[in-house]
Amino acid sequence: MTLRPFDAAQFAAHEAGELPAALPLGEGRWAFALPLPVGPPAYTLVYAFPDAAANVHLLDTGWDLPGSLELLSHGLSSVGLSLDRVESVTATHLHSDHLGLAARIREASGARVQVHSAEQRGLDEFAQRGVTVPDLSAWGVPEQLHESIAAIVGHTRPVELTADVMLEHGQRLDIPGRDVRVLHTPGHTAGSICLVEGDVVFTGDLVLPTIFPGVGLGGDSADPLADYLHSLDLVEALGDPLVAPGHGYVFRNLAERVGASREHQLARTREVESIQARRPDATVWEVASQVTWTGGWASLSGFHQASALSQTAMRMRYVEHQH
Repeated sequence: MTLRPFDAAQFAAHEAGELPAALPLGEGRWAFALPLPVGPPAYTLVYAFPDAAANVHLLDTGWDLPGSLELLSHGLSSVGLSLDRVESVTATHLHSDHLGLAARIREASGARVQVHSAEQRGLDEFAQRGVTVPDLSAWGVPEQLHESIAAIVGHTRPVELTADVMLEHGQRLDIPGRDVRVLHTPGHTAGSICLVEGDVVFTGDLVLPTIFPGVGLGGDSADPLADYLHSLDLVEALGDPLVAPGHGYVFRNLAERVGASREHQLARTREVESIQARRPDATVWEVASQVTWTGGWASLSGFHQASALSQTAMRMRYVEHQH
């Protein structure tokens, strides 16, 4: 069985790398697409939940690019909603493509901004200390690359923002006339959440239809890969809801995508474990250079090389914890 797109037009736009039109999801809910500065993915999906008083509640906001707030305002207006009636903005996680417009929406409408408490701790950590650059010497990274990798890591920081409401697992969002439940699903970041309303699960970047998300990309966790695998188990237990992800397209057959996401992570981890078994003293750099990366290790540079090193180090820690 393959993934089943919910809407043919949204799927076609995704395949063409274009912004899909506003999409109704039933029960008054809407999905909007806001562009990303680089891709793929080409856009973030922003979800709107009208309440019993005709006020609006948003899940995620997209990146704060020129024209994005106006694009969101126009999208809301096109379906009878209004930006100045936004009462809450809930972010699935702290990355700029999901939280970027939150402060401007709050300024425009007075909306309260909501994140998981662990995500606010991550935001506070970034604000106070900046992004922590790993010990590249201990990782075995060639010295001539230290400066460029440190610069890349230092620029991957989220927006500075203090939320108005801290969310916890199992909490119901304050949306009159609706029953929207919070699931704490760490892994991608320490405070990532999903939302569940009826037969729909909004997965943020936990489960995406066409790409596999990175793991351990924000906040404090001793073992983000273990967190991620546990979070997959949590959403898999929901059965076969409609899946509304942070990027791509709305789809059904959650179990298949959870299975593929789990196997992707475990296959890469098994590869790292096998390399370490052959070379127990190998550094992060040496292990990463032998992993089968899409396009090959030699093709990786800049952000992609830094990310590969980070993901390798995370998997090495996971393997160590399993023994």
